[in-house]
Amino acid sequence: MASSTGPASISKAITFLESQGLVRRERDERRRDRYVVDDELFYQATIASARANDQLVETARQGVALLGPDSPAAARLENIARFLDFISESIIRAAEQGRQVLHTSPGQSGQAASRS
Repeated sequence: MASSTGPASISKAITFLESQGLVRRERDERRRDRYVVDDELFYQATIASARANDQLVETARQGVALLGPDSPAAARLENIARFLDFISESIIRAAEQGRQVLHTSPGQSGQAASRS
């Protein structure tokens, strides 16, 4: 069955996936592009996503400093910063613990998960 997706749509999708770190481009010996999705790309993308929250945490804490610690708005911003810190740390911890799943075959996945 032939695909009705055009080259421009595929190119746009690949560009997006590359920008998110979910695929990488390699050239073969005939100078053709090959797109690779390897196990570490998903791990790295997860870590990068968690780290992106660091800027939001910093911005929220700058708002706390500007508003003063006794302001209700500052208290909300500090709670947001604490929440994002917690979520980011949890994602990173889970990614580290689950990383082994990326390197096991599907038949072994239950064994790997039970050892975590």
